[in-house]
Amino acid sequence: MLILAPFIALLLIQVVVSSMAGRTVSWGEMMDAVAETGLMAIVCGGVFIDVVLGLVAFGLGYRLRNGNNADLTKPAALAAIIVGAVGAFLSMAILGGIIGAIGGLLVAVGGAFGLL
Repeated sequence: MLILAPFIALLLIQVVVSSMAGRTVSWGEMMDAVAETGLMAIVCGGVFIDVVLGLVAFGLGYRLRNGNNADLTKPAALAAIIVGAVGAFLSMAILGGIIGAIGGLLVAVGGAFGLL
């Protein structure tokens, strides 16, 4: 979910901007406006971080699901909790994305269940 969150958030932002403008706003216009405000690095960085955290969460989930080694399960579960919390925070702080926050919280909850 974290992998898709930034893209879903950007799509929803485009829909909101288009409805406020009363016409379809192209991606080029949106990116030009973001670049004009000087926030392009923050937006691109936020998308990149969310995708990386999503990939890490996928790897941790795979390890928890298939891990029969108890020595690896607890560290993977703790890492999932941390990655999920960081992902939720960054998603809300950078993109204002509730979708990424939900994904991050689900990863954290999955990590907590991995500790049981």
